[in-house]
Amino acid sequence: MANDGTLFQCANCDALYQVVTAEVGPETVDRDIICRACGTRMPSCEGKFVLKYFLVRKGRMQQRRRA
Repeated sequence: MANDGTLFQCANCDALYQVVTAEVGPETVDRDIICRACGTRMPSCEGKFVLKYFLVRKGRMQQRRRA
């Protein structure tokens, strides 16, 4: 289980996310989560916990486009 505040780095573009976990409830919808910088699929759950991602730093691909 990831703890609140765990960091996750996208394997494709190195975008950095802070990950927060929550217990799965009856209202939980299991859907794909994609990297906001490059579109790579990221894990949406871990055991009985759902993962929520907060972008901390954009990935390499995103940063190059702006340069």
